[in-house]
Amino acid sequence: MYECVFLHGVSGTGKRSTIDGVLHLLQEMHSNIIIVKLSCLEAKTFQWVLYTTLFKLIEQIRDQVISKQENFDEELVNICYKFPRSISQSFFIRILSKLDPFRVAFVFTASEQLIRLDSKKGILLPFLTKIHEWTCGKACLFMISTQPWDSYKGTSRLIRFKPLIILFPQYTSGIFICCVLLIKKNN
Repeated sequence: MYECVFLHGVSGTGKRSTIDGVLHLLQEMHSNIIIVKLSCLEAKTFQWVLYTTLFKLIEQIRDQVISKQENFDEELVNICYKFPRSISQSFFIRILSKLDPFRVAFVFTASEQLIRLDSKKGILLPFLTKIHEWTCGKACLFMISTQPWDSYKGTSRLIRFKPLIILFPQYTSGIFICCVLLIKKNN
C-alpha cells in the first residue's frame, strides 16, 4: 500500500467513490485490510481526530476480527472492551503496532478541515502523514479534499514528503485505478 494518497478536486468528481472502489479491490486481494473512514467536517481538535479514528478502528477490530477468534495482543483485546477517555500519539501508534497480521487504511474525507486544526500547533498533519513510517508499513492514509496539497503544506513546515497526489478534474473510477496501477508499476 502507498504511504499517503491525496486526492483533491471539486465536489462531485467521484473522489470518495473511487477510493471506495480501490479499497474494495484491495480487500478482495488482501483479506487482512481494515478500513477506517472519518469525515473531518466534525473535527474540533487534534485529540478529537486521534480519539475518533482509533475508536472507529477498535470498533472494526471488535466487530470483524475478535469475533473470528483471531490471536491478538491481550492489551488490544482489553482496549476493545474498555476504551480510554483520552489518548496520546504514542498510545495511538502502540495500538496500531499490535494489529499483526492486519493492515489499516485510514480514509479522511473533507480533510481540508485539518488545515484549520493544524494552523494552531502544526502537529496533526505531520503526525498523520507519518503513520505509515511509525507503524512499519501497517497503516496508510488516504486524504480526500477540495483543496490542493500546497494549501496543506503551507500550514505545517514539518511535513517533509510529498504524498501521491491525484487531481480529480472528472476522472472515472476505471481511469483512476489504471493511473494507480501504472504509478505502482513504475515505482
